[in-house]
Amino acid sequence: SPLSSCEIYNPSLMTWTTAPSIATARSWFSAVLLNSNNVLITGGFTGSAYLSSCELYISSLNTWSNLPSLSTSRNQHSTVKLTNGNAIVIGGYNGSGLLSCEIFNSTTSIWTNATSMATARRFHTASLMQNNKIIVTGGSIPGIYISSAEMYYITADSWSTLPSMSSMRERHTATILPNNNLLITGGYDGSADLSSCEMFMS
Repeated sequence: SPLSSCEIYNPSLMTWTTAPSIATARSWFSAVLLNSNNVLITGGFTGSAYLSSCELYISSLNTWSNLPSLSTSRNQHSTVKLTNGNAIVIGGYNGSGLLSCEIFNSTTSIWTNATSMATARRFHTASLMQNNKIIVTGGSIPGIYISSAEMYYITADSWSTLPSMSSMRERHTATILPNNNLLITGGYDGSADLSSCEMFMS
């Protein structure tokens, strides 16, 4: 069952301590550390319902507060912190695959809709590159595994299609290298776990 409990790891002491629980137990949500050292969690799944609710962990107070909800319930999405301190939520699933994206204003706590992707996807990766663009790769919707990739231009709030990966893959990893290339590793293509890797040359 989805959990509401939280724990904090202290790397200096190598110890875990119990933190306050979130208000709504959830799985398949996303969590991102904002510039304020607070943690934004969005969406998820209760086991029976897809969530639009969001919560903020206020690290200085060791407490959670409720935030305005997303306009669209979603789980299995991605969230990226932008260079201006805001965050963008991308895609996901709520009974059908989602193209939609939403931006969280970390100053006002207001959500606004961003331009949608061309391809609905969940279990994808989203990587903030050094050129202030976001690359989204792969993912799936039920029964369909995706090799396509897209790039989000943050300043223009627009998407463009990139060359597709050679393999369909979901639940893979994407690692930004020091030269700003993007290494895609592993994943699942609908029939097998993958050992293959690909490099996007930015």
